[in-house]
Amino acid sequence: MTAGAGGPGPGGPGRELQLRLSRLVRRRGSALARAGDGLPAHGRLPLGPNPLRGECYAALPRPVAHQLEALAGPRIEWWAAMTGRAPSRRPEAVLIGQDGAAFAEPRVNSAHEPIYVISGFAFAAGSLVREDVVSRPAASSPGLGPRSAPQPVPEPEPPGPGPGPAGALAVPGIGAATLEVVATLPPRAARLLTAPFTAEHPVLRSGYHYEGGDHRLDMFGVVLAGARHATFATGSRVVPHSHTERTAHWALTCIRADVTRLIEV
Repeated sequence: MTAGAGGPGPGGPGRELQLRLSRLVRRRGSALARAGDGLPAHGRLPLGPNPLRGECYAALPRPVAHQLEALAGPRIEWWAAMTGRAPSRRPEAVLIGQDGAAFAEPRVNSAHEPIYVISGFAFAAGSLVREDVVSRPAASSPGLGPRSAPQPVPEPEPPGPGPGPAGALAVPGIGAATLEVVATLPPRAARLLTAPFTAEHPVLRSGYHYEGGDHRLDMFGVVLAGARHATFATGSRVVPHSHTERTAHWALTCIRADVTRLIEV
């Protein structure tokens, strides 16, 4: 990991902890999305005061963090979130790297002892393809004059799935919560993420995470992984003055990789 083996990653925990303590940053997401878990209503991404990813990642057992790094390789994006109820709350985590996407999920064995199930999707060398998506739609608020309207999207996007209900998207195998999150993205980003998946080759694992405030998400990540392909997006979102979440401005990098094998530790 770039901040030391199993460390919390770029920026360090100090910055994230400072933001959390000042109540400027909130987090709502699921590292390993499950169907029906926290569905965003009406195309909105809910926020709540929860531990940030650096704090959660630091709570992972060191051997688990090392295994994630070994499977994923040089880091591209990562997140972690607490799951379960006190006193048995433990972090789950996702690490996406040049070599693969790795997931750590807290479970118990047959003796009801706490363990971690680690799974991964290994990427074919040199198969990662990146595409930037910058979306800056104009505000739709009544009475907003043309002088105060933000600049349009650099390249007009053709019709397709975009912010709003997930009913317009059909992605076999995706978790319902992740599907709702994908539906809030710009149309081109949603298409890039979902295009490789079909009924014959569905999503096998999906997840998302975001951190920020009501008007800005400084960290956003979503991943879809299947037996043949994996897609993920990382970036940020800003809701300018006079805008709503439906006209939010996004800066994303969407990445697609070929999967060569599935791994479970």
